[in-house]
Amino acid sequence: FYFKRGNEHLGCEFAHKSFREYLFAEAIVETLKNYGLDQRRANALESWWQDFTRNDPRYVFSRRLSELIAPQAITAEVFHYLWALLAWEIKRIDKPQIEVGEVTAALNETQWNRVRDGLADLWQWWVEGAHLRPKIERDKQGRVTSEFSLPYVHDLIRHTAPLDLDRINDETKPETTTQIDANSGKALCQIAARIHTLLAVRKGYDAYTSILQKEQKHPAQRQYKIASDNELTINIFAMFAGNDNYWEDYKLYSRLIFLDGASLVNARLDGARLDGAILDRARLVGARLDGARLDRSCLLTCINLLSKKQYDSLRVFDEGNEMSKEAKEALYRELTQGK
Repeated sequence: FYFKRGNEHLGCEFAHKSFREYLFAEAIVETLKNYGLDQRRANALESWWQDFTRNDPRYVFSRRLSELIAPQAITAEVFHYLWALLAWEIKRIDKPQIEVGEVTAALNETQWNRVRDGLADLWQWWVEGAHLRPKIERDKQGRVTSEFSLPYVHDLIRHTAPLDLDRINDETKPETTTQIDANSGKALCQIAARIHTLLAVRKGYDAYTSILQKEQKHPAQRQYKIASDNELTINIFAMFAGNDNYWEDYKLYSRLIFLDGASLVNARLDGARLDGAILDRARLVGARLDGARLDRSCLLTCINLLSKKQYDSLRVFDEGNEMSKEAKEALYRELTQGK
């Protein structure tokens, strides 16, 4: 790699931030793939608010991924590399042999499905705040003690602290649990939605023709039947399928949120800030969008998914300024002309 100044034993500094961003995206992809290669069976959880046990493969998965995505908000540049890498990796399911260059091992369809379902598990683990809850301690005989151990988020706060202990003093400002939680939730949501979508589209999923099944097996997934193949079931990421009031507790907002293909049927998005969101192929049937904030770029990806009533309930922004009612109507006619 190309580095600027610095002593090797003290670390390195990249000559250009794009090297760091690309290699960081690679690290996330390899963490996902390592979980796909782990053949151990996940343990059944009595409740999603409980943390994974140490012998559960999702325990290591949740820790390794959290250490990457929790310390800082993932930038749009990193997501750009990450989306391209994930699309390339999943294409290798059908063509694993690459004639030129040296590449990492490709995962097969079963292994990528394991990654997809593992991410859904981690999302529900995050939604229920398992990483924020103190853990019940037991003695060697398995009996509950009177002590509680610190929640996992405290490990992540220590992970973000300076490595050089001599640099830690009274002026050192530790990261907050709120910021750690927000960083990990935003990234986990977008990565889970992206992988669910790539795998679903590969199998022929189409939001307009696929049929929602009545029985759902996972709170963070909705199952659909492909219209052209009634025997084929597709799992789509469902952010809040297990909690209809989730938006009342967490208002996810971001300049970049990737919900391509996510199922938001009947979701309550009142007041949510979705500037820059990518909603292509998302299912918005019955979603409450009263006062939700979208911008022009977001509408380009989802205008065909919105009813006129939903559109009228939105707050639409252009270059940071909220559109007037007249300008908003003109934009709707422009975006829907000939469609």
